Amino acid sequence: DFEADAAIDCRLNNLISRDYMSIRPGEPETRLTEPAEYSPRRAEVAVMQRLLRDAGYNVTRIDGVPGRGTARQLRQFKSDAGLERSVDGETLIRALMAKVEEVNADIGLEVCNLGTQTVWSALATREDGQWRSRGWWETRPENCTKIMNEPLTDREAHVYAIQKQADGAPDKRLRSIATEPSQFCISEARFDALGNEYCVEQGYAIGNFRAVPLDVKGARMRLTDADFAPPSGDGLRR
Repeated sequence: DFEADAAIDCRLNNLISRDYMSIRPGEPETRLTEPAEYSPRRAEVAVMQRLLRDAGYNVTRIDGVPGRGTARQLRQFKSDAGLERSVDGETLIRALMAKVEEVNADIGLEVCNLGTQTVWSALATREDGQWRSRGWWETRPENCTKIMNEPLTDREAHVYAIQKQADGAPDKRLRSIATEPSQFCISEARFDALGNEYCVEQGYAIGNFRAVPLDVKGARMRLTDADFAPPSGDGLRR
């Protein structure tokens, strides 16, 4: 949740700007759709374009228009997947979804909770030369959560985690394994913070994050009870 003064530059409040749709007085309803509504076929093509791109094929625009570029990439995918050229519609979409799941299985960052209590994770990465920290992701015992779906290479990813304790006991924090741990902004509520300086001045707390390997596309962080220690006293829970 957020509340912002429209007269103040978003960046000064560590926020980002987005285009808003005007509400027309007198209209009985407001439809939250794209400016140009897609026909069922165009929506289907847009889905295929996005899935093709997520699967690693060269799709530069997702617009629902079945142009030559999209057709070429679809033919290539069918050939790679051993599908008949006549395959289309839901069957083709399911095949594309399976390919995307296969690709995503080897990239990004997954947090696995091998401990006895629920874990809440936060992620910090460098994007376009600027640090960004955000959270939280919940992972129950004996479960895994994908907190990043992009290759880790050159993103300098770091993780912060809290282990929720039962019976009102103070929650534990992820232990640091570095002599000088990397510090980023965190908040008790869901957050998305730009930069890693002036955290307190912006209303955030500071957390010690654990670095993730830099030279791999994907990694799995397995956390046990031994990875967590009692808090230092700032009161953050999740």
